[in-house]
Amino acid sequence: MTDTKNIVQLRAGDETYGLAFTTEAQIAYEDEMSCDFSSVLTFFMKAGTQKHAEGSLPQLLSVRTTRALLWAALNGGGTKVSMKQAGEIMDRAGYVAAFTALLHAVSQAFGVGEGDADTTKGKGEAAAKSTPKRKATTGAKPPEASASAS
Repeated sequence: MTDTKNIVQLRAGDETYGLAFTTEAQIAYEDEMSCDFSSVLTFFMKAGTQKHAEGSLPQLLSVRTTRALLWAALNGGGTKVSMKQAGEIMDRAGYVAAFTALLHAVSQAFGVGEGDADTTKGKGEAAAKSTPKRKATTGAKPPEASASAS
């Protein structure tokens, strides 16, 4: 069962989807992409803490990686979709809105990576539910990954 406190909403057209990086969602991503989820955490930690010129976007992931993350997070949030359907949802939401929602979903799951991302840009709208931020119970940072997340 998905912990609803950690679900981030993604607006795509007339529909709203829940995104969550549950353990199973992370494993599904690792299986699909043949890389460790820790590389995703490292990427989002850097993306969320970097300062950007006003109006500029943070470093973005490849479309393929973003779609795979969206697919995993949609499934983790309770919407069972295929990879193709995840791409269609990303098309309706817009890349920036999907990326921003994923940034918030990583932050909700791990307490990392949430920075100055504007959640209202793009065709869709991504917004984290207003819940208190969870901190890692171990206090340890995720291990650095040698592989890039993109």
